[in-house]
Amino acid sequence: GGAVPADSGKPADIPGGYISLQIRNSQNLEQKAAITSKAAGLVSEGQVIALDYGSTSQMMALVLKERFRNLTVVTNSIQNALILADKPGFTVILTGGILSRDERTLVNDFPTGILDYVHVDILFLTVTGIDPVAGLTDQRLGEISMQNQMRNAASRVIVVAHSSNFGRAS
Repeated sequence: GGAVPADSGKPADIPGGYISLQIRNSQNLEQKAAITSKAAGLVSEGQVIALDYGSTSQMMALVLKERFRNLTVVTNSIQNALILADKPGFTVILTGGILSRDERTLVNDFPTGILDYVHVDILFLTVTGIDPVAGLTDQRLGEISMQNQMRNAASRVIVVAHSSNFGRAS
């Protein structure tokens, strides 16, 4: 427990508050490395893991690839799928949908999809904001729908977020 002061919650000099994946891939790298290392410690060999999209999720994919021999990974991130594609013993399931070029993800709001047929042990959920009033928030509407579908398929949801996500709503 504890409390920390919150900043304004709005990224400086970013019109509309959107921060591109390319920029996020170079920010808070030490925090992301520590977070994903700790999160990977919650995974057991052979589990079904879901990874959504984003820079922390990509780092999580790299850590899982390094530490495990046998996992099933469900993702809507094309980049995560490519990171994991050549790992023997890994089964990679893409959620399907419409390509979001900005985030290199597949998004959909279809009434049924692969997640209706897959049980996920752990979803590692990335967010761009954790606000005491708004709760967990994200900056991309298409991805939010997919995150909700993943959450419904998961037995356990673990939010992986660094300190700049706290005290802000996206």
